[in-house]
Amino acid sequence: MAGFAALMYFPALDGCFALPDVPSYAALLCDMLAALGFLWTYFVLKANTFSASTTQIAEGQTVISKGTYALVRHPIYADGIPLIAGISPALGS
Repeated sequence: MAGFAALMYFPALDGCFALPDVPSYAALLCDMLAALGFLWTYFVLKANTFSASTTQIAEGQTVISKGTYALVRHPIYADGIPLIAGISPALGS
C-alpha cells in the first residue's frame, strides 16, 4: 500500500522541485514493466474466476494451483511490484 501511495507523491514532488526528466529509454522500459504488471493481472484473473476484493466461499470453488498460482501463492499481490516500479518513471516522474 505504501508503494501505491507513493505513486501519488512522486509526481507532485517532481512538479514542485523540477526534478530532471526521465530519459526516454528508461520511460519506455518502465512502460513495458507496467504493461507486464497489467498482463500478469490478466493471467491471474483468467486462472481464478472467483477473484474478488473480499474473500468469500462460493459453490464449486476449489483451490487454484494452475497458471500464475503455480508460481506464487498470491499472484495478485505480486503483480503490484512491476506496477509500482514502472508507473511513475513511465509517466516521466
